[in-house]
Amino acid sequence: MTRRVASGSPSDRLDVLWLVVTGVYALLMSVIPFLRLVPRFPVMLPIWVVFALLYRWKKLPGWAPIPVSFAYLGFCYWGLRFVVTTWSGPFNGLNLAAFEERLFGVLPTVWLQERLGCRGETRWFDYVFAVLHSTFFLIPLITPFLVWRHSGGTAMRRAVTAFAVLTSAGYLTYVLWPLTPPWMQSLEGGVPPLDRCMFRALREITPEFLVGNFSKSPRAAMPSLHAAVPLLMTLVLARELGLRRSWWTLPVLAGISFEILYGGEHYAIDVLVGYLFAVGAFCSVFLPRRFQSRS
Repeated sequence: MTRRVASGSPSDRLDVLWLVVTGVYALLMSVIPFLRLVPRFPVMLPIWVVFALLYRWKKLPGWAPIPVSFAYLGFCYWGLRFVVTTWSGPFNGLNLAAFEERLFGVLPTVWLQERLGCRGETRWFDYVFAVLHSTFFLIPLITPFLVWRHSGGTAMRRAVTAFAVLTSAGYLTYVLWPLTPPWMQSLEGGVPPLDRCMFRALREITPEFLVGNFSKSPRAAMPSLHAAVPLLMTLVLARELGLRRSWWTLPVLAGISFEILYGGEHYAIDVLVGYLFAVGAFCSVFLPRRFQSRS
């Protein structure tokens, strides 16, 4: 099936939106190091040009935006290494931990680990959580594919663009407001000792090179994309497929949101802000009428 996009159609406008969002992100990631007086080669700009040409290449099949966008967002995460190291200010973490202790009386992660007995040994449910944690990386592929099969190309492009909006906004926030996650803050002081139990289980069942490649920016806790991405999946599939066909996204969302708190990967506020980012990304793409016709 070859993609045919009519000029001025919703599909064409969605393609333009994807190009603008990803292009602005690539430009900002290239400029920020220079503004911080720590120059870096603007690696994201040539990467964006390549993927922008692929995204709009009309000889590719109609489902091509799914893997092209997924691969580009993966390169964006890889490219964070060139920007996060230019930060010279203090890291956030103690301030948010103190806020949550005042709000809840105790850090939710500390409370959960005390109740579940997380004390240096890997439990069977840690492996379950580790597998669930890993499914996060498949969601931006699976969701647009299911939408494409059910609702066609325009709906698929809405899904792809929503994930691009969400991911770009999240990555940019990591660079502008770096936040130390609970497990790392406990090592640096100011937070009770925490066990990175889920991550330990993940390392036991996953090749080391994979774990290392998905840990480019340990100060990237706010917003929690691990919470935001499954919520966006839930919203998109509920709208396009209906709740009867997408109910399974709810336990996935609940499970991932729970395990990132239990495992010390995120603060509760990170999860909440991640939810807000997901709702914002969904509304920015799925509410405007110019993006609504189906193909």
